[in-house]
Amino acid sequence: MSATIQGEEREVQKNYWNEHSADLTIEAMMLDSKASDLDKEERPEVIIIAYSLLSLIIMHFRTHILGLAYTPFLVDHM
Repeated sequence: MSATIQGEEREVQKNYWNEHSADLTIEAMMLDSKASDLDKEERPEVIIIAYSLLSLIIMHFRTHILGLAYTPFLVDHM
């Protein structure tokens, strides 16, 4: 593929996203006129899953995190 074709394709894609990202709404982001309805249904589930994953990550690394928290260090100020 030549540089000219790549440059033209880039401009087409850039113009498309400039046109569709001018309106900063969830509908524009998802390119769906019913995106707000979907967001209302899905957001609580996504938040619950994200919270659960964060809790699992914290539990998995808790000994390492606590080990770092209790590691003494010396700072000498002059």
